[in-house]
Amino acid sequence: MIRRYVKYEEIQNGVQKMMANELSSLKKLPYEQAIKILNALNEDSIVAITDKNGTITHANKKFCELSKYPLSELIGKNHRILKSGFHPPEFYHNMWNTISQGKIWKGSVKNKAKDNSFYWVKTTIFPIMDNNRNIIEYVTIRVDITEQIKKQEQLNKALHFLAKSKFLTNIYENSLGLFRTIDLDGYIIECNQSYVDSLGYTKDEIIGQSIYDHVPEELIPNLRKTFQKWKTTGNVTNSEIFLRRKDGTTFPVSLSANNLYDNKGNLIGSNTILQDITEMYYLRKQKDEHEKMIASQLESLQKLSKQKDEFLAIITHELKTPLVPIIGYTDLLLAQKFGELTEKQQSSLNSIRINSKSLLRLISDLLDLQKLELGTFKFEKNNFILSDLIQECLRQITPEFNDKNIEIIQNIETDLYCYCDSGRIKQTILNLLTNAIDFCPKSKGQITISLKHEENTAKIIIKDNGKGMTESELSNVFTKFYQADPSVTRAHGGTGLGLSICKAIVSDHDGQISAKSDGLQKGTEIQIILPLVDVPKASEFCKDKTCYVCNKEMILDEGDVTLDAKWFHCQCWNSLQNKI
Repeated sequence: MIRRYVKYEEIQNGVQKMMANELSSLKKLPYEQAIKILNALNEDSIVAITDKNGTITHANKKFCELSKYPLSELIGKNHRILKSGFHPPEFYHNMWNTISQGKIWKGSVKNKAKDNSFYWVKTTIFPIMDNNRNIIEYVTIRVDITEQIKKQEQLNKALHFLAKSKFLTNIYENSLGLFRTIDLDGYIIECNQSYVDSLGYTKDEIIGQSIYDHVPEELIPNLRKTFQKWKTTGNVTNSEIFLRRKDGTTFPVSLSANNLYDNKGNLIGSNTILQDITEMYYLRKQKDEHEKMIASQLESLQKLSKQKDEFLAIITHELKTPLVPIIGYTDLLLAQKFGELTEKQQSSLNSIRINSKSLLRLISDLLDLQKLELGTFKFEKNNFILSDLIQECLRQITPEFNDKNIEIIQNIETDLYCYCDSGRIKQTILNLLTNAIDFCPKSKGQITISLKHEENTAKIIIKDNGKGMTESELSNVFTKFYQADPSVTRAHGGTGLGLSICKAIVSDHDGQISAKSDGLQKGTEIQIILPLVDVPKASEFCKDKTCYVCNKEMILDEGDVTLDAKWFHCQCWNSLQNKI
């Protein structure tokens, strides 16, 4: 835009020079002929004639239009009527001294119109002399340069803002970022060397160019939206565009723009920072491509995982189905329901029973693992007495204690109620007892099981005198598929899933499970902490064996473990259960 101003100024100077030459030639002509020539100039220029004292004797139509005074108010007046107060007295003294000596005066003058608006004129004052070289009149030729001056002032303000601080100027000029300053029309009025070097132009070529000259043609609409956003909101941050170099190549930049004001707070343009993001752009492009590839691979893996889960569900179900009758019939045979057995037959059936149960346990663990991973591991919770659950587990596993001659020591508190899934809690206790049996020494094994009340929790401890564990083994003991001693697995079977499943069950009951050992050959201790619930006593529900809900006599049920031992229930059992 500056380049455009310069060319326009050259044209104005040319017009002034032409007029000065024309007027100079009038000196050689008679007065009447000179007036005719002035009349010709009068058609295209702002012309005024004053007498030798400066009193206006003639003003053309363009003079009246620009000054907004009618001719009648100009004739007989001095040019002081147009004074704006912008120029100092010395300015006018110099002007008058020049023309009163018969010399031509040239300069730019800021005048005030009748409506108090201001305007600028490029002015040439030419003295007219008689044959004796006495000044008889002054002819003033003017050209309106108001718009040119406004734009020049706007530019000067912007450049002054940039130059007023040496520190800021150094930052602007020496920054590795691409800096440019634009006016309100989007023309570049300043830029730093990094911007010049990046685009491949000279600085003189860039100054005056439009911001739209520096982007690919197809992206101009996008830049127009960004420019309009800045003009509307006064701020643009990290807007990504492509710049076009002089050789036609392009590169991506991140654009941030803020407002540029003059000393009076008027918006005059914008300082724009453009950061070359070529490396980041292509890295991000590669990242997006990799993410798409990973997403595609993940989708394939998820399909394979789903197929695996479905296959595992089918296989484990099909494997488990025949084991149940095998174990059932084996128990019947061992109970000699179909006749007496020889010692060898009993030994063989025991072997079948042990291995079948081991296989059933393995399959059950695989099924539970699958349910955990699929999120379908369901719990059916109610209030149960923990000591009763532990006793059921001990009764169930007593034959294995006897077979291996393992001493069992009990220290179990009663009347501790826990809101839990009784089946899953028994599964956990049985798993821990079975592990303890596997690791106990032959003929000298000892397992201690305790149940203690600690504040609002119950602590179940199962401790053996087996081979113990190292710190490394303890830190991994609840990890899926981890086996502290593979030789035990080979001897007794197992997948390394049992303890990880136990941890999942306990965690779902808002409990904790941990393992302790003083080292090898010093045994292992597993602790389970479960929250307790307060269960009202039977007397709070009923009196005289009559249900307070339905007023009917309650029935004795010694098998129920959800209330006090040997408690009664009736047809309103569900209602009573909900109260608990």
